[in-house]
Amino acid sequence: VRIVERESPDLVHIHNVLGFSCAVWPALARRGWPILQTLHDYYAACCNSLMYNNGKICAERCLRCRVFCRPRLRLSRHVNGLTSVSLRLWERIKLAGSFAGSRQARVIYNCNDEQAIGHPRPGPEPGAPLRIGFLGRIEPVKGLHILLEASERIGSDHVRVQVSGTGTQAYAEGLRDRFKPPLANFLGHVTPVDFFKDVDILVVPSLLEEPAGRVLHEAYSFGVPVIGMRLGGMPELIRDGVTGYLAPAPNVEGLEVSLRRLLDSPPDWLGLSRACLEEAKRFEFGVIFAEYRDAWNDVLNRHGAAAKRTQNRLVSAS
Repeated sequence: VRIVERESPDLVHIHNVLGFSCAVWPALARRGWPILQTLHDYYAACCNSLMYNNGKICAERCLRCRVFCRPRLRLSRHVNGLTSVSLRLWERIKLAGSFAGSRQARVIYNCNDEQAIGHPRPGPEPGAPLRIGFLGRIEPVKGLHILLEASERIGSDHVRVQVSGTGTQAYAEGLRDRFKPPLANFLGHVTPVDFFKDVDILVVPSLLEEPAGRVLHEAYSFGVPVIGMRLGGMPELIRDGVTGYLAPAPNVEGLEVSLRRLLDSPPDWLGLSRACLEEAKRFEFGVIFAEYRDAWNDVLNRHGAAAKRTQNRLVSAS
């Protein structure tokens, strides 16, 4: 708050509160600064911010979350405006009763700072293995084991998995010991440019409701289509059959079916890639910045109008 006091902004825009504290909301409100909060996770309604527990997606909030998140719900009333990185995230947060002081949340997707490669990708060569990519945290909830098991069933003659990322050491080592080249190549950390040049399709097999995986539209900027789960914000980002495909559930059988379909009836890879490059424009910096600028102005205008009404009431009362 001392930094904000020194800068004296017209508005305070907050993104991640996890690891910080929701106490920042009333602290700022007491000083009269309008607050715009962007939702990136389920922090306002869930203790672990994932809506995922004991290996399952939480259909509703458990007693622990209802009790321990009660202060978060109460303090969230101090927020003047709200944006969310997906509609699904806002729907789940709203159902919990969070941010009751906000009329609605604007959906503003994450920004993509990767430049489009400028030309469509041809897909795998005839008879060559399908090059599958996984890019992200290597931890159980991200479902890499599901992708590797499905790929193992199909065989390395037909699919190869490129894995980039770091994460839980024991989990990652177990996968590296079980799934070896040529089926799976664990690359460690590599740049998106280096990663996507050797990938035909990205797979996001997450077990939880990802609010809005940035990696999806990151792939689009390289002309790479995506297979994602019909969970969380992914259906908002994947146009099924146009920029990729939606698998019904994060399990080995379902993902195997989705991958075999690509092998048995190859899609129009060039068409998919062209659609991805076009879709990537939705997430360019200039587009997303303009949407946030509109959100800032909306909060400022409403906050100014509310302050004026308060002043008028004070004058009238005197």
